[in-house]
Amino acid sequence: MAKLTLSDPMSKAPFPPDHSAVPEQSFQGRAFAQLQAGRVQLFGFREIEGLEELWQDLETNGTCGPYQRLEWIRSWLTTLGQNAATRPVMVSVHARGRPVGLLPLAVTAKGTFQILTFAGQNYVNQNTGLWADNAEAEFDPTELLAALRGLAGKIGADLVQLNNLASGPGGSDNPLYLAACIPSVHPLFETALSGSFDELFRQTHKKESRKKLLRKERGLRESGAFSIEKASSSLQIETALSAFFAQRSAREKNAGIPNAFGSKAEQDFVRKLASEPDIGTAPLSVWSLNVAGKVRAVFLTVRTASHLSGYAISFSEDDLSVYSPGLVLLKNVLQTEMQTGGLLALDLGIGDERYKRSWTNPVQLKDLVCATSAKGTIALTALKALQAVKTRVRRSKKLWPMVRKMRQRLARSSK
Repeated sequence: MAKLTLSDPMSKAPFPPDHSAVPEQSFQGRAFAQLQAGRVQLFGFREIEGLEELWQDLETNGTCGPYQRLEWIRSWLTTLGQNAATRPVMVSVHARGRPVGLLPLAVTAKGTFQILTFAGQNYVNQNTGLWADNAEAEFDPTELLAALRGLAGKIGADLVQLNNLASGPGGSDNPLYLAACIPSVHPLFETALSGSFDELFRQTHKKESRKKLLRKERGLRESGAFSIEKASSSLQIETALSAFFAQRSAREKNAGIPNAFGSKAEQDFVRKLASEPDIGTAPLSVWSLNVAGKVRAVFLTVRTASHLSGYAISFSEDDLSVYSPGLVLLKNVLQTEMQTGGLLALDLGIGDERYKRSWTNPVQLKDLVCATSAKGTIALTALKALQAVKTRVRRSKKLWPMVRKMRQRLARSSK
């Protein structure tokens, strides 16, 4: 990939030598805070305006995960990012006098604590930030960690908590991953792609498993008018998403777990992601499997030039559930996307589900957490203890099934 050659957006507006924050009234197109640690210099912005050129260049010529693209963050800013407890902070990373990275972050109030996270961190499966090619060679990870801690403290955060850091698309080095300090609770399920879909299907599924899935697809096709659609009109998008929200609500209520797409703001966020932007294509693709006039399953995906991410999936619990419409839809979407060519990697997100292991393998993610205040140190101690318990339970073949069954019993008893 080509080296990034954009000029430093701050070159015409030097900061005071004592690194004090730029006055609030002058932040339009300029940083409101900055901090330097070794070879790393960070600039914090309240808005995207003034960063679009850098952002788009990093998307095109550098390393960018599926959930830090410009249109994805725009969608978050205009929906979930409007929460009064959230303060967006777009951070440009500089080394040796040039920009080498961009981090879409936010300070969020949780009780009495102010926590610096990725923008929309709870609504994505992995995080990377955006990085110029070979950015990790420009500085030491400890310098980046020190700069983040210092900037976080300067803008009023008690704790830095950047979760689910991936090493980088295609195995490229992510400077944040190199600086991260503890394993994430959830692995990411992903695999490298090469060859045809038929080869992938044979490699990941035994003969009997392939036959079983094909029988289920045949059962769905014989149950009424059958179609698999990638929504392209406003009506198709809304029809599929309405089914998605209803299916997820019913499933998560039965499982006794919180609904990640239950609020109006959360649903507006997904709708915004799926709608056509002014420039380019929508960040989120909406696929549906339809039988006998009903939406039986919905699969939301994010596609870059070489990477396909499964964002979320839903399916109806009705007379056709025996045919696993969600699994059949997933298979057909993978087949269609691979036939278009160019795909080098697939991920099905976080969360250990059997269907994910049938196509992909678990890969360890990392969390970057550090305190910036005495209050943050207290929170960090509690966070690490809680995370250790969660990780132990999740990875236990005895404890995790017990937790899931207990949730289901509580859900049934509350009806």
